[in-house]
Amino acid sequence: MNHDGDEARLPPAPRTAPTPLFLGFLGALVVVGGVAFRAGFTVSALADFLLLAAIVTGLVLVVFAWLMIWATRAAQRAERLAAARPGAVVIRAVGSRGLRRAVAALRTEVAFLPLGFTVVADRTGIEVWGGSAEHPLRIGRAPWDAVADIAIVRVSRAGRAADGLSVAILDGVEGSRVELPIAVVGYGLGGLFAPRRPQLLELHRELTVRRSAALELA
Repeated sequence: MNHDGDEARLPPAPRTAPTPLFLGFLGALVVVGGVAFRAGFTVSALADFLLLAAIVTGLVLVVFAWLMIWATRAAQRAERLAAARPGAVVIRAVGSRGLRRAVAALRTEVAFLPLGFTVVADRTGIEVWGGSAEHPLRIGRAPWDAVADIAIVRVSRAGRAADGLSVAILDGVEGSRVELPIAVVGYGLGGLFAPRRPQLLELHRELTVRRSAALELA
């Protein structure tokens, strides 16, 4: 499929950068090293450093295990929604910088916005789902005639830039346009990472096709 025209309008692809968890791990090791060797490089200091480094590594592994469990549950919710809505586009996503502020600007009140959620788009509109894998809960919905635009943009997630989607909803004050930045995940190790540019282009195309088809029938 040719996306040359789409690529020309996109922001430059972000460079690969270390994850916040890895940077935190390295920073903690530096601090631990400073504490352990503050009195000089001795056998006792080396033993202290190895002990503290083992504790830090254990804590990082616990956090990583929690993230993997969270990602697995999110994948199960997405699979359940995909099975219940054949033909729909199902996207795993997380909050990005500015999303909560944008949601607060909507006229439609949103009770809560979880850290991770699932976007489901079919011929009738686009929806956001949260909740458990066994009992998904629909958080919000917008028909296609209320969606002004869908674009690929740069988003910030946990201080890390990545490609994401922006969905413009005509639900602000007096029907004004509200941009909702969405950080797409579900790729890479454990499904914790954003898709590559070609994969995101395909998601954007599928959403745009469904929106265009719905508006033509309206």
